[in-house]
Amino acid sequence: GEIQVDAYWPEHNLAVELDGGQKHSTPAQLRRDRANEQKLRRRGLQVIRYDWDQGHDSAVPTTAELRQLLSRRSPTSSDPAGRSRDRRSGA
Repeated sequence: GEIQVDAYWPEHNLAVELDGGQKHSTPAQLRRDRANEQKLRRRGLQVIRYDWDQGHDSAVPTTAELRQLLSRRSPTSSDPAGRSRDRRSGA
């Protein structure tokens, strides 16, 4: 089924997940996150994870890192997951 991600660039086969806060604090939630990441990778996506501080408190360097990564990745002709560009619908 569909997996929700925090940011998604289908043309680059790239998904970004922000970990932190209550949604990523229990062992069960961490296992679910890792299982979802494995599913995304099996679909051909690269998954980048940032913690809460990197995504919010250090957003400028994190954004610069993502821009650099995207500039090095060639856009693909199709989305391997068959999804839209909606950043929350992920893969």
